[in-house]
Amino acid sequence: MNAWVAMVVLTAALCACSSSYQMTLIGNRFVTTNSKPKLNKETQNFEFKDHKGEIREIPKSRVLKIEPYNSKTAKNNTYLPEIK
Repeated sequence: MNAWVAMVVLTAALCACSSSYQMTLIGNRFVTTNSKPKLNKETQNFEFKDHKGEIREIPKSRVLKIEPYNSKTAKNNTYLPEIK
């Protein structure tokens, strides 16, 4: 029984760490990330991993909102590979 509980807790912890985020940008555009965007204080850019695992950057001034991604409520998700 204890092993089963430990496995459930571990699975839940791993799922929480690997969640995607949705960034809402100026102009009502969306970017879905595979990691939590982190602000680089030197460059004032949010850095994150895209769906290919590559690190991308978006200027802080273009970001309106960052929230956990929920595929059920997502509307117009646009992947923007040209943003660096």
